[in-house]
Amino acid sequence: MTPSETNEGLLEQVLKETAEQAAFLFLDGEGSAANSDVELVHATITLSPAGASEQLVLRMTEVMAREIAANMLGSDKDDPEVVSSANSAVGELLNIIAGAFAVARFGKGTHCDIGIPVVAAGRGPEGKGVTLWSDGSPIELLRAS
Repeated sequence: MTPSETNEGLLEQVLKETAEQAAFLFLDGEGSAANSDVELVHATITLSPAGASEQLVLRMTEVMAREIAANMLGSDKDDPEVVSSANSAVGELLNIIAGAFAVARFGKGTHCDIGIPVVAAGRGPEGKGVTLWSDGSPIELLRAS
C-alpha cells in the first residue's frame, strides 16, 4: 500500500467515524457525480505537526451543510437557526475531523498545532482525498495540494 493510499484510507476512516459521531451522518462510498450547478461550501484548516504544515479541506453542498447543522443542533433543516448556522457547523465538523486525523496520522505523542477552520462558498482548494455520500449528496475530505 502506498503512502497516498494509506492517507486516503485514513481520511475515509476519520471522515466516516467523525461524521457519524458528531453529526449523526452515515456515509458510504455509493453515489454518482455531483451536479455542477449545486452550490458548494468548503472549510479549510491547517495542521502543523513538528514544524511541517498541511491543509485539510472539507467540501459539500449547502444542502448537506444544513443537514449537518440540523443534526448537530437537534433541529429541523428549515429552522432559521439551522440555516444561519450551517457554515459554522461545517467548520466545527472539520475541526473535530482535524483533531482525529492528527492523532491517527501523527500519533498521540506528537505535538500538532491545529488552526482555526475557515469556511467559504465554492469549491475551495483542490487536493487528494476521498468522496463519500449520504442520501445522494457528496462530502469530500481532501489534503490540499
